[in-house]
Amino acid sequence: MSGTYGPLMLLRFGSVPTLVASSSEAARDVMRTHELAFCSRYLSATLDIISCGGRDILFSPYNDRWRDLRKVCMLELFNPRRVLSFRTVREEEVARLLRSISDQCGGHHAGVVVINLSDGICRMVNDVVVRTAIGDRCKHRDEFLHELDEAVQLTGGFSLADLYPSSRLVRRFSVAARDMGRCQKNVYRIIESIIHERKVAGGPRRRRRPPRRPPQAAEDIFATGSDTSSTVLVWAMSELVKNPRVLHKAQSECREACQVMGYDVPKGTKVFVNVWAIADDRRICPGITHGLANMELVLISLLYHFDWEQPGGAGSGDLDMTEAFGITLKRKSKLMLKAIPRVN
Repeated sequence: MSGTYGPLMLLRFGSVPTLVASSSEAARDVMRTHELAFCSRYLSATLDIISCGGRDILFSPYNDRWRDLRKVCMLELFNPRRVLSFRTVREEEVARLLRSISDQCGGHHAGVVVINLSDGICRMVNDVVVRTAIGDRCKHRDEFLHELDEAVQLTGGFSLADLYPSSRLVRRFSVAARDMGRCQKNVYRIIESIIHERKVAGGPRRRRRPPRRPPQAAEDIFATGSDTSSTVLVWAMSELVKNPRVLHKAQSECREACQVMGYDVPKGTKVFVNVWAIADDRRICPGITHGLANMELVLISLLYHFDWEQPGGAGSGDLDMTEAFGITLKRKSKLMLKAIPRVN
């Protein structure tokens, strides 16, 4: 359509006007020149429900309240000093994941077993996020992740309520809106139980103190912190296993000394990537430092301690890479890989 109508098109999906930028110049004009005008994110009917009308951090309008919530998260959780202090938590949870994979391999007579890496990574990342926020794992982790996965799928599905968001009648009879409302209630129930348990553990004085922040902020930390990092990790492993040459190169680089731009980098060197030079807009993720720290340690540990193959001896290019469209672009199927232990 852009070849016919140009790089900037205004379409109408139901009653929702939709601007489509199809060239680098148009995208630059939207994202840079008029960045302030487009800082607030559009809320579909399903997103409006799960975010309580944009009262969280992720979908809040670009205003003083959003700045206040973001500032609290940066000061309390995501500043570099705090992220560094959570190193022990990350290392413990990654070691727990590696032991789980090793135990599954050890229980198999050939030492090779197919691992559901999608679920393992998702649980591990959620444990890291929740432990850094409240100091302990979530007792309702599996239920929380199930509801979160369903909510992500609902945001990417077709909903008549998304096309006519102002119609109360359409929203009332929308299956997606009803299902999202149920997910939202279950997610908030779990989060409120976590907050309540935290208050009880703090003693009577802590219980008398009113909550400083709404549960929507906690939902952002638990949900988006878990879903985005685990999704990136699963896709990274998928792409590596799909391309054995790249996988072997990555493993050799993390297991041996290598050269970067002509410089010798010894084995075990800690690496930082200047992400600020890549993504520095107004709505940059406040937890990007924490997320990168989680992902880097997990990915390098999986590559260092295990060799990975596709199930059934499938060759390169046979791995299913179908995407499931949603608020995050996840794999449609679970990532099932053969794990071959390399280091005891």
